[in-house]
Amino acid sequence: MSGIEQRKSKRYKLEKWVKAWVNEREINCRLIDISEKGLGVSKSGVLGIKSYDAIIIELEHVGKVYGVITWTGQISFGVSLKLDLIAERKMESFIKTLAGETLEVY
Repeated sequence: MSGIEQRKSKRYKLEKWVKAWVNEREINCRLIDISEKGLGVSKSGVLGIKSYDAIIIELEHVGKVYGVITWTGQISFGVSLKLDLIAERKMESFIKTLAGETLEVY
């Protein structure tokens, strides 16, 4: 990567524990930031994940969303969301609510 920020969606801090499924295994993980197109997730206590793994995450007010792990680091990993139209609209509404309550990261 060039080190230049390439995201088009604003990200917001979010400290929330959620239920997720990776490789047919249920895990609890902590979201650390959110945008309309992706999630930042803490790796604390989450083992055995790698880039390109499919992931399902259950989000309050949105439901189950599907995504792909796009990168992994020492302390966190990123998820690119694959939303259908209904989930996309719910996510937009959820983000608007968060924008009024949380600090924008980028």
